[in-house]
Amino acid sequence: MKKRILFLDDDRYDMQGYIDKLRMEGFDVASFVEPKDAIAFLQGNPAVDLAIVDLIMRFSPEESVDDTHLAGVQFSKTLRELLGTKMPIIILTVVTDPEILTRARLYANLVLNKPVPPSELVKYVKESLK
Repeated sequence: MKKRILFLDDDRYDMQGYIDKLRMEGFDVASFVEPKDAIAFLQGNPAVDLAIVDLIMRFSPEESVDDTHLAGVQFSKTLRELLGTKMPIIILTVVTDPEILTRARLYANLVLNKPVPPSELVKYVKESLK
């Protein structure tokens, strides 16, 4: 049975190379650009084995660009609350601020700095699923 990965990134172009590589490696990938859509999916399909989440994005489409915040952290926290599990969460980011990275690590098993080569992300996914 294929492992299911939830991929959330507000930049579809950014995540497409990762999605293609994960699918080539035999993973089932459900991808979303809006956190609210990913949450709705999870409420109806809680059988997700791992989540890959972008750190910086709006949590809801109603927020202005000025309100952009660490939606990846908020989403990861919501994911933990919804599923009540220690499912692996990988956060991808370009952020280097130690304080922000510390917050991200509260809910993520792994925080990776972009750009991450797709083959390297697959390696981390496989290791996280062991």
